[in-house]
Amino acid sequence: MTCAAPRLDPLPAVRAALDRPPARAAAALALEGLPAAARVALAAADGVAALLDHAAEALLVEARAARAGAVVAHPPDDPLERLLAAAPREAARARALAASAADAPLDPADPFPRTFPAAPVKRRGAVDTEAALVDLVLDLAGWDARRGGDALLEPAAGRGAFLARAWTRAVEAGARPADLARRLVGVEVHPFACRAARLRLALAAARAGRPGAPLPVVHLGDALDDDARWAAGAFDLVVGNPPYVRGERLPAARRADLRARWPDLGAGNVDLAAYFVRRALDWLRPGGRLAFVLTQGVCDARAAEGLRARLAEVTLERLVGFEWAPPQFHDAAVIPCVLVARRAPPPPDHAVALGAARGAPLAVEWCRVPGREWLALGRGRWPVEVRAGDLDLLRALERAPRPLVAGYGLAIRTGKAPAGALIAERGSAAAGAFVRPRPLLDGREVRAWTIDWAGRVIDYRPEAMSDPKTEAFFAGPKVVLARIALTTQAAVDDGEDGPFFVRNTVMVVRAPGTTLEAEPHALCAVLNSLPVRAYAFLLLRAGALAGSHRATFYSGVINALPVPALSPADAAALAALGRAARDRARAGDAAGLAAAEAAVDATVARGFGLDEAALDALRARAAADPLAAVLRPPRGRTRRIAVRDWAAGARYR
Repeated sequence: MTCAAPRLDPLPAVRAALDRPPARAAAALALEGLPAAARVALAAADGVAALLDHAAEALLVEARAARAGAVVAHPPDDPLERLLAAAPREAARARALAASAADAPLDPADPFPRTFPAAPVKRRGAVDTEAALVDLVLDLAGWDARRGGDALLEPAAGRGAFLARAWTRAVEAGARPADLARRLVGVEVHPFACRAARLRLALAAARAGRPGAPLPVVHLGDALDDDARWAAGAFDLVVGNPPYVRGERLPAARRADLRARWPDLGAGNVDLAAYFVRRALDWLRPGGRLAFVLTQGVCDARAAEGLRARLAEVTLERLVGFEWAPPQFHDAAVIPCVLVARRAPPPPDHAVALGAARGAPLAVEWCRVPGREWLALGRGRWPVEVRAGDLDLLRALERAPRPLVAGYGLAIRTGKAPAGALIAERGSAAAGAFVRPRPLLDGREVRAWTIDWAGRVIDYRPEAMSDPKTEAFFAGPKVVLARIALTTQAAVDDGEDGPFFVRNTVMVVRAPGTTLEAEPHALCAVLNSLPVRAYAFLLLRAGALAGSHRATFYSGVINALPVPALSPADAAALAALGRAARDRARAGDAAGLAAAEAAVDATVARGFGLDEAALDALRARAAADPLAAVLRPPRGRTRRIAVRDWAAGARYR
């Protein structure tokens, strides 16, 4: 038996050919000539080494691409071209080595695998967009080369996924490459990604049987800068997947510059992607359209309020959520959405098309809702999951008062004292040494209607805590709510084991000045009711976490929940129902608990002014997947919050 000799990796040899003083000096000069943002993207501390590594890989990849018929031309100001021109002897040696290894296979979807390691790519917000999502965005943008004349821009082009696919579709539809070369433009700040985008276009031309055809230009530069090559008002379409980088992670000078240039977005923790959306409105001609892949946080994050207000001035055409679809970005823990907007004032009868992406291949279920009413529903947020049948429910709950006041429990891990020194099992020797032992409740021990206390106690010493609370804060009876949970799950701390001192994974909820303040079981029933759970999911979204598949009920989210107007007699009746639900939950009586919850739902619905038909419609929707997995009251113990991969439609299983 014979064995094939292993193929040696030629990259080290090509890299060694470039690793000479002339090439290193040329690389340093090439880096100095880059725009500031490009230097930052290359991580200046090891920029020379990174450029030499990229040069070696690029020479190999492009030699292999040439074998496949791809003809790629780079401008002379490309840093790698400047390096090769300034170190001709080293460049010739490296080119010869690359050519000798050009028969190796080339992956056109990922031609530069080593140039883009996951960690730095994630830091700069660069995420590859899968082909199905690229096609969906182009479809929603209305890209149709046969119509002729449309100018398209892909800012933050990365490796050119949208640009190459738009070119391919247009050529397949009969467009002339020379026309497309004038109409399609890409901009990318990272030199390596910029080069990869040009190569991707060349490979697309080769696969289309058009090697050497004129191709769109991918400019090396910062798309947020003013530049005549991507001037304001020059484009009919702006498409892409801009970088998701939280404002706090941007360099301070960069953050200050962006805030100064677009003060209408606010001075908060504005994501870098928000500035691309805002800038896209300037790039577009009147009537032009943008179609971006964004994180769903753009719909409800406080830092995106300014962007949402600006977009409310134009025509928001479509919004597609991907909460029920398979993961689109395997290396980014976000739930994406697709935003499509037209640069034109919204007409009086404008309707927003809300979509829910499902399955693989991707399919979108659509619902149209009146635009003005939809914008008013969320009080500044954009509700993604709303359907036409939800409007009556949401209108009724929007009219209700919001008297709730929620507060976090104790933050213990502060550096002043380790948590292990303050928390122990009840009855243990450590607990016996505590000066001020108090029963301690964690969020994982709060279930709907009942408390599943694990028996831990805390040495209550406020001086050891960064956010101490007074003992009066924990006085009972009080309503407690799990801060991290799938839906609202509240219980009453009625003093049987407590009053509990709670950690910051538990929210203490009160309703001062209302009939519910004297009836904590009634307040608990309101929070556990189906109408309030539906409202929280449809409008507040509760800071959904893609990784844990749970939501975070911050104080601001809880304080935004509506409360029905109840007379003292109605509040007392609801409190009795709440106690009955607690007793059934403690006893494990599933049928009795379901009956008690149905009575709670009906009572709360009447308090909101909903009739039986509206409640029946809500129950029908809540009983069917995917909402059933979210709105169904949790059963059993809930101590573990698992992080796991999920399949299509199973995010909340």
